[in-house]
Amino acid sequence: VAFLLTDTQIIDDKWLVYINDTLSSGIVPDLFAPEDLEGICMSLRSAAKAEGIGDSLTELMDYFITRVRRNLHMILCFSPVGDVMRQRCRRFPGLINCTEIDWFHPWPREALESVAERFISKMPIFKAMPELLPSVSSHMAEVHLSVEKESEIYLQREKRYFYTTPKSFLELIAFYKTLYKENEENINKQVERLEKGIAVLTSTGSKVSELQDDLKRSMKIVEEKKILAAAAIRKAAEKKSIVETEQKMVDEEAAKAAVIQNEANEFETKCKDDLAKVKPSLDAAQDAVDCLDIKQIQIFKAFPNPPPGTPLVTDAVAYLLGKDQIRPWSPGWRSGKKLLQQPGPLIQELKAFDGRVIPEDRVAKPP
Repeated sequence: VAFLLTDTQIIDDKWLVYINDTLSSGIVPDLFAPEDLEGICMSLRSAAKAEGIGDSLTELMDYFITRVRRNLHMILCFSPVGDVMRQRCRRFPGLINCTEIDWFHPWPREALESVAERFISKMPIFKAMPELLPSVSSHMAEVHLSVEKESEIYLQREKRYFYTTPKSFLELIAFYKTLYKENEENINKQVERLEKGIAVLTSTGSKVSELQDDLKRSMKIVEEKKILAAAAIRKAAEKKSIVETEQKMVDEEAAKAAVIQNEANEFETKCKDDLAKVKPSLDAAQDAVDCLDIKQIQIFKAFPNPPPGTPLVTDAVAYLLGKDQIRPWSPGWRSGKKLLQQPGPLIQELKAFDGRVIPEDRVAKPP
C-alpha cells in the first residue's frame, strides 16, 4: 500500500507528528486501544508461528510493526523552495533519517520534447497534421530552457531566485492545450459566422437578381400605365369645361338652397317660439289628464246641467280624439255624456294622446 502526500496537502504541521512516528517506529503511539492491539496480535499468531516467531504479546507486536514497515510505503513530495522544508526536517528528523531522498534534476531537452510530444500528440490538430508535432514540442522545450537561462541571469542581477521545475513545464503544456482549445472555439465560431454570412450574401444575391427581373417587368407595366394615364388626362381635360359649366349650375342651385335653408331656419325659430308659448298650456293639460279619476267622471256624467263651458270641453276632446269621424257628432252636453259613458278607456286614450303631434286637419276650427 502506498501513501502519497505532497507539501501542498499539509494544512497543519501537526500531521507531520504522526508521519514522523510512523517513519521512525512503524506505528503511531496510542493509535489502537489495548484490547484492539490484543485482537490484532491474536489474528497474526498463525502467520508469526509459520515464520518461527514466538507467541508472546511483545513478539507478536514486533511482528505486526515489521509487517507494517514491509507493506506500507509512504511517498512524500516536498519542494525545496523556501525555508518550509528545511524547518520541517529540523522539527521532524524522521523525514530525513527514515526516508530515501530522490532529487529530481532539470530535464534535458530530449526529455522535455518527449514529454511534450506525449501530452499533445492526442490533440486533433496533430492527428490531422503529424508533421507539426516535432516543431511544436521542440518550441515548448526551447521556451522552458530559455526561462531557466533567464532565471540564472535574474539571480545574478537581482540576487533573487526564480524556480522552473518539471511541474512548470507540465503547466506550460496544459496552458498551451487550454489556450489552443479557446482559440479553436473562437476560430470555429468565426468560421461558422463567415459561412452564415456567405450563405446570406449568396441568398441575397439571388434575391437581388429576382428583384431586378421583377423591376424590369414592373417598369414595362409602368410605361403602359403612363400611356393610359396620359389618355385619361386628355379626357379629363376635355370634361373639365363640362364640369365647370355644371359647377356653375350647382353653385346657382346651392345659392337657391341656401335661401330656402334660411327661410326654413326662420320658420323653425318661429315654431320654437310658438311651442314655447303653448308648452305651459300643454303641460297643464297633461297634468289635468293625470288627475282624472273614473269615479269623478261618473259623478260628473250624472249632472243634468253641467257647469258652463263643459259642453265645449267635451266637444273639443271628441274632436281631437277623432270621435266625430266614427259616428255623427252634434255639439252639446248630450253628446258629451255619451263620450263619458266609458270613463276607463277614455282616460287611457287621453293619456296616450300626444299633444305635440296633432294632425293639421284637427288643428283647424271644426265647421
